[in-house]
Amino acid sequence: MLRKIFTAVCVACGGECGYSDMLCADCVETLSVPKHTCLGCGHPLAVEAYHCKHCDDRENGVDFYYADYLYTGVLRKLIHKIKYEWYFRGASQLGRLCMPDDELLDGYDAIVPVPFHFRRRFVRFRQPVSLICAALAERTETAVLPLVERVVHTEYQSRLRRK
Repeated sequence: MLRKIFTAVCVACGGECGYSDMLCADCVETLSVPKHTCLGCGHPLAVEAYHCKHCDDRENGVDFYYADYLYTGVLRKLIHKIKYEWYFRGASQLGRLCMPDDELLDGYDAIVPVPFHFRRRFVRFRQPVSLICAALAERTETAVLPLVERVVHTEYQSRLRRK
């Protein structure tokens, strides 16, 4: 009876969507997929290249970038809702949308979420990244292990410059 009264609404278009989702099927179809990537590091680019400015990130510990979708439009709105407005049910849908080819995680023993500092819990209460990892792990049958602890309280990444 409650399902007749309360319907799940798509955050992008306002249409009806599944109760565990935040995007309807039509809006999922509009997500931007990278057309070209750097062959050296995998970063999404406007044209295909063998080396780009992101290849230098290998010195900082980044081996390769994997991007299923571009961080624009509907996806950007979904991620902002999850992170800043506590729409946690969207995290499971985001985990299901990640990596359509499940072979990408073959050969890995675990998914390790990077947590935020314990003081951020007073602001967010739950870690969206752990919810996304849980959905991804369920789909790929890979374990989620909390092996990393953040000990330094850093500035929000959205407020930082690239450097």
